[in-house]
Amino acid sequence: MEVREYWFETFRRVLVVKLSYETFISIDVYKDSWNYNIDSELEIDNVKLIYHNIDPAVLGLDPRQDLVELVGVNVGSKREVVNVRVRIKSRDVDDDFIKKLYINVVKLVENREVGPDVKVESQIIG
Repeated sequence: MEVREYWFETFRRVLVVKLSYETFISIDVYKDSWNYNIDSELEIDNVKLIYHNIDPAVLGLDPRQDLVELVGVNVGSKREVVNVRVRIKSRDVDDDFIKKLYINVVKLVENREVGPDVKVESQIIG
């Protein structure tokens, strides 16, 4: 198992956990609204985590093997998107793939462009 942490745009973290047969990726995003169906939810101390499954093909992934899930918070009447979780089984994951995935996720969720020259730092943390 390898755990790698990437930092984009100074404050955006992407955490990558590589196992022998699949890779789990957690991508920090932010959108101050939630415009999706709620596929599942989990409540902890008056804070509700809400989830929506996205078609992996939207991000160029294999819908037969990969999973993409939006994570949001619902506090009172406010719903926000705060994370995207991805499970990859269809391909090898390298630094270039993570960078392209981050750019595509930000465009999809936050509706903003991140250029290919975006600053990124990474380190193995486990």
